[in-house]
Amino acid sequence: MALTLISLLFCFSVKEADKFYAIQYRFFELSLGGLVAIVFQRRKINAIFALLSAAIVLIILLFEFGIPADMKLVLIVIASVVLLVSGSNNHRVNIFLLENRLMVGIGKISFSLYMWHQIVLANARYFLYEKIDIAESAVLFG
Repeated sequence: MALTLISLLFCFSVKEADKFYAIQYRFFELSLGGLVAIVFQRRKINAIFALLSAAIVLIILLFEFGIPADMKLVLIVIASVVLLVSGSNNHRVNIFLLENRLMVGIGKISFSLYMWHQIVLANARYFLYEKIDIAESAVLFG
């Protein structure tokens, strides 16, 4: 838990390039999910939190509220963790959000997407686009 907090604190105080390439600044993203899974191992989270978490993630991704990028990242990570942990319930909302064909398909290809995203996005950022928005992302991943 201490390493998670340290990583989170460093996330707000280093250059963007360092945060993107160095795992110690992104460690909280990985460890937060593990910590929450351990804490809520035998507890149930109400399915309404899954729906609320999915809505928060979509709203943060789709609309610009003037939230700093660092804080936006933290909010998305926390909302995603709540969504995934609440997904362990066999409730209709969780099944709809996490077990539909699209999500299962993304889950099956997620590791290869993870491996390719650095190559595609980093090179596109360096050579094609100054800033990659949703339209450019769709073109790159299409």
